[in-house]
Formats: sequence, structure tokens, C-alpha cells
Amino acid sequence: MQLDWVMSYMEAREIQESLPEAQKQLPFQLKERKCGKFSPELRNFALTLHFYSSAAYKYVRKIFGTKVLPHPRTISKWYSDLDGTPGYSAEALHAIKIKVDIEKQNGKSLLKLAEKQDFWD
Repeated sequence: MQLDWVMSYMEAREIQESLPEAQKQLPFQLKERKCGKFSPELRNFALTLHFYSSAAYKYVRKIFGTKVLPHPRTISKWYSDLDGTPGYSAEALHAIKIKVDIEKQNGKSLLKLAEKQDFWD
């Protein structure tokens, strides 16, 4: 009986080690989280999951408990923090810069082109 438990513990440990950081934190959030800020990894996971499927997000909150992931209203507030003015956003430019830096490390170069558009009445 005890050997079965050890095997299942070892399997669970192996699965846990293969998970990304945000998913590793979910079970611990059930016990530890009372209030306060979410980690950047968990925040990114919550934003991504909610972006792709709000139904899946609600399901994960239901299964793991409401303390694990932020309330959908909190996610709406996080989205409202983004600059929505016309033009290139700082977030988009930052993401492009990160991708360029990664490609430079891989020995690739990037040609950046921008086109100015003139609108005539």
C-alpha cells in the first residue's frame, strides 16, 4: 500500500516539475493566498486564459476555487491599464524589441520598415 503512494507521489512530482511556473503556483494559492497582489506569472496566465476563453477561465476558477485566480472584474481593470490611444502602443513596441533581441542572439538580423500614410480629403 505504501509503495503505491510513493509511486504516485513520484509521478506527481515529475508532473509538477514539467509545468510552467504559473501553473505550479495554482495549488499553493489555495492555501496561502488571502489577499494582495498576484505574481507576474500568474497574472500573465490569467490574462491569457481569459483572453482565449472566458468559459475556460470560469471553469478553472470553479475547480480550483475563487482565491486561485483573480475575479473577471479584476482582469477587466488590468486590461483598462493598457494605453488605448491611436498609434503604436508602448506594450507592442516592447514586445517587438524583445523578439528582435532574441533573434539577434540567434544570429539573425531584422530589417525594420515603416511607412507613412498621408490621408487626403
